[in-house]
Amino acid sequence: MSKNKLILLNRWRLVLGQYADQGLEGQFESEKASFGYKDMDELLNFLYQQEYNGRDVRQEGSLDDSQLTVVSWINKVHKLFPKETIEKLENHALEKYQMTALLTDKRVLEKLEPNINLLKQILSFKGMMSKEVLATARGIIERVVDELRKKLESRMRRSIMGRRDRNRSTSFKCAKNFDFKKTIARNLKHFDKERNQIVLQNIWFHSNMQRHNPWNIVVCVDESGSMLENVIHSAIMAGIFAKMPVLSVKLVIFDTNVVDLSEYVDDPVETLMSVQLGGGTDIGK
Repeated sequence: MSKNKLILLNRWRLVLGQYADQGLEGQFESEKASFGYKDMDELLNFLYQQEYNGRDVRQEGSLDDSQLTVVSWINKVHKLFPKETIEKLENHALEKYQMTALLTDKRVLEKLEPNINLLKQILSFKGMMSKEVLATARGIIERVVDELRKKLESRMRRSIMGRRDRNRSTSFKCAKNFDFKKTIARNLKHFDKERNQIVLQNIWFHSNMQRHNPWNIVVCVDESGSMLENVIHSAIMAGIFAKMPVLSVKLVIFDTNVVDLSEYVDDPVETLMSVQLGGGTDIGK
């Protein structure tokens, strides 16, 4: 059998799972000894065998090693799969199969890839976490929130703080505010004739025209279960607004009750830790 055909068979076996063994019987020259993805198959089977729960599926005996635990499963997943696949497996484990042990075991939680999906799961299940696990979860929340804040903050600051003021210079060095004309004009006296170049001894930048908006911003967030992703982004946006001196910001969350979280408005992590997801919505309040 050619190497390419063997790889193809191995991949199909990996996709189809253990119940494809009978259909592939005789395809491998040395039968299952040629199945080179056994470790990966064991990890995928640990997760996706739950699809067969409640079905009349013939279970076969096995001489494999002892059954995986959640801890050993996550450790091996991180060794054998690339990052993108790891995130997908973790998301399926949490969202589709409700493997809450991933979130309630500190050793496992430390292994998970911080991302928006993991953040949503942590917020949904934080009520089940011990204080020790909750401390680890808080660190993950901080990392994800900081990444999201960096993506959003630069765009919001440009919108709120205003356009460039070409009549004033500033010591704040920002590439988008580089004053090309003034820099060239002020450095012409440093022209190097031998190299035929202008030597820049000083560089000038435009200042920003600061807007002083009279607005008081009130961020109202629906914390019912279906609005989880909006809760996350709203808390981060409120934190960005709160750091801008030209705005006054209040933060309110509601479901069937209304709670003022304005004291935490500059700390999105604390805001998210305070949110109690679930329940209905009384928009009238």
